[in-house]
Amino acid sequence: MDKNESTEIDIRTNHLLGLSVYRNYKYFWVQEQKISGRKTAIYRIESRSRGGTLGTVKWYAQWRAYCFFPTMGTVWNISCLDDVNSLIQDLMDARK
Repeated sequence: MDKNESTEIDIRTNHLLGLSVYRNYKYFWVQEQKISGRKTAIYRIESRSRGGTLGTVKWYAQWRAYCFFPTMGTVWNISCLDDVNSLIQDLMDARK
């Protein structure tokens, strides 16, 4: 099984779990997870190269804003952080 086949299987499996690909970036994609009883979705940031969750973006009620929660042990460069910032800005703009 090549890398692309594995990614397609991961996406199909995640779809069965209530996840859908929300947005694609160079090094990761974002999956939207809608949870019953929750007002806002959770956005999981998934690695393109290694698989696995790199972090989440979700509503943080104390700040009344979407915030980024990186997975412990992950390292982020400015380009990836710019992509996460763009995602958060778009989510905040959609709430207005």
